[in-house]
Amino acid sequence: MTHGRGVDSETVEKPRIPRLVCRPGVTLYVDEEQFDFHITASPDHTTENLSAVLRAAEALNLSLLDQDECEPEVLPDDSIRLYLKSIA
Repeated sequence: MTHGRGVDSETVEKPRIPRLVCRPGVTLYVDEEQFDFHITASPDHTTENLSAVLRAAEALNLSLLDQDECEPEVLPDDSIRLYLKSIA
């Protein structure tokens, strides 16, 4: 449908917004368009919050990469970034 402005609203691509799942000290970042999946855990995170974010990742068909595939990254603020892969 063009709505009289010459733009077919059915074919206009909408930008995809990355998904975030946040718990205190832990964030899951999912950007399917850029194929960027990672968890960032601050030094003061709790195991409960990390476990909750890992369960959320699993529900999105994501799992942690093996250390052979990609080592965790230490960020300037001493947070740890763990990378994920799609298992779908």
